[in-house]
Amino acid sequence: MEILAMSGAAAKKPSSPQANTLSTELLDRLLSFLSPQSVSQSDCSDAWAALEPAMGPILEDFYARLVQDPDLARIFSGYEDKSKDIAARQVKHWHGLMTQKPGIDFQGRSIRIAEAHVRIGLPSHWYIAAYGRVLAGAIPALFAKYRLNPKKAERVVAALISRAFLDICAAQEGYENGIRIRVEEDNRRDTNLASLRSVADTIVSINDLSLNMALLQSSTDEATSNSQSISAAAEELLTSVQQIAENSDGAAERARSTNASVHESIGAMDSVASSIADIARTAEESAQSLKELNEASEQISDFLSVIETISDQTNLLALNATIEAARAGEAGRGFAVVASEVKSLATQAAKATEDISDRIAALKSGMSVIEQALEGSRSAVQSGQSTIEGANSLIRSVGDQVSDVTGRMEEISAILKQQESTTAEISTNITGVADRAGDNRTRLNQMVESLKGSNDAFLGNAQSWFVADSHRSLVQMAKIDHVVFKKKIVDTVSGHIEGRAVDVPDHHNCRLGKWYDSLNVPAIRNHTAYKSLVEPHKRVHAAGRSALEALEAGDRRNAYARLVDLEDASKEVLALLDALAEAFDGELKSADSRYVSRRPVSQVQAQSRSDKSQGLIHIENVSEGGLGIAGADAGAVGDVIQVEHNGQTVLGEIAWKKDGKAGIRLLKGRLDV
Repeated sequence: MEILAMSGAAAKKPSSPQANTLSTELLDRLLSFLSPQSVSQSDCSDAWAALEPAMGPILEDFYARLVQDPDLARIFSGYEDKSKDIAARQVKHWHGLMTQKPGIDFQGRSIRIAEAHVRIGLPSHWYIAAYGRVLAGAIPALFAKYRLNPKKAERVVAALISRAFLDICAAQEGYENGIRIRVEEDNRRDTNLASLRSVADTIVSINDLSLNMALLQSSTDEATSNSQSISAAAEELLTSVQQIAENSDGAAERARSTNASVHESIGAMDSVASSIADIARTAEESAQSLKELNEASEQISDFLSVIETISDQTNLLALNATIEAARAGEAGRGFAVVASEVKSLATQAAKATEDISDRIAALKSGMSVIEQALEGSRSAVQSGQSTIEGANSLIRSVGDQVSDVTGRMEEISAILKQQESTTAEISTNITGVADRAGDNRTRLNQMVESLKGSNDAFLGNAQSWFVADSHRSLVQMAKIDHVVFKKKIVDTVSGHIEGRAVDVPDHHNCRLGKWYDSLNVPAIRNHTAYKSLVEPHKRVHAAGRSALEALEAGDRRNAYARLVDLEDASKEVLALLDALAEAFDGELKSADSRYVSRRPVSQVQAQSRSDKSQGLIHIENVSEGGLGIAGADAGAVGDVIQVEHNGQTVLGEIAWKKDGKAGIRLLKGRLDV
């Protein structure tokens, strides 16, 4: 336990006394502890000379026994055809283990073996058991070789055991303090990425409603405004309906009065018609009486003519009598008196007859005038009768129409009363709709605020999980940035926050655009999703700016139309980012792991050491799993080196070299620079 604590301190606590020591010093102390003083390097070499011929049978037995255990058989499943290559590597490892002085390269090999075991899922207890199985075959081989030299046999066996357990310690130290930490770090990074991806998907999902909420709010606002207008119109309509109803009631009453008057007029016209008929009848009777009177006057005229004739004859007879009386003289004096009286009577009768004739003529003239007047009256009466009959028919028709109008006005009045009630109910309902629309806007505002709070909380978590120079992490963060950008535009158009079109960046100056423009990884740049990303991303920013420009111009309808364009382009961007994220889990995984987490640093000088050389190097970039260096020749690809900086020590393997630069894959520890 003390040894493990010391090794852990060397890796993690630069302030401790062991922080500045080389990791080989720990190996030296472990080896000193494991080895008797009598064991030398030559004993180790002699042990290998005796073991090398026996390694083939020992490893053959080892692999035969390995597949018999179900756990080991499962772990090594798929490696059966590589057993010879693996055995050759084991022999090479044993050769270095027994013939070389333990140093940086020794420790690097042990850690790489531990890495391989962790990678295939071999627990440390099976690793130690496997070592024990090999030692169980190796020790008898050494005793057999040196059976005639027991002292030598003891030393070579001690050398084998000390080197074997030193290898186990170094590997176990790699298991416990190097690989475990790195695995945990990988797990933490993967967990953080999974969390970031989950948050990104969650933010995308919950904010998928933001545009619909904005459109709903716009519709709600419009509905509220329209409802208020309709409510006012309904109030005016109700007032108008009430006035019309009152007017209709008055019109219906006047129609009823008119109908009654018309019916009275019809009765009066009937009376007039009856009176006219009586007048016509009386006129006919008068005409008939006048006719009879005229006939009587004609008869009287005839009588007067007879009387006049008689009077004339009498007057003539009197004249003759007078003449005869005169001739008779005295004798005829009395007859003359009579004749004179007769003549006088005849003259009077003639005058009376003439007077009567004049009167009868005047009467006939008057009767003629009366007859003409009666004829005119009869014509007027007949015309009046015809007119009265037409007027009576017209009045009856008007009466029927007035009756119909009266009925309809009464129906209209009843309908208007019902409409008045209905309109009042509609007005009340519309007012309720307007009130509910206002309540809906309040709830929508609360939902927007709640969504903003959720976004802020999610964004805070996302920032803690985000690794700026990891492509996979950046893709997820770009999704979040994208949704937040869209949400701000939507909230600005909806009136929840303030924003200006001039402040909207173009597609080159957001996090995604800067990553897109600066990326120099060919495998990623050649990917279809990456190449397809620029156009919809450009449309997103353009639509956002256009929406705010329309808003500033007072054209809210156009602003909401631009939000729809923004949403369409946004869906394309998110789909392409998802495609890139999927590619980073698949065909682009190596491209991301090669360049992941490389943070540029400047003016960082460090010391490099190996079993062969040492020198100064310059650290140019740092990642969670490696370093980028330049400077002195630190070694060849595959060499293990130790890097020291500011009291910190790490162990790494040279993964690549090119043009005076190299990439170091960390095997143990990490540098904080």
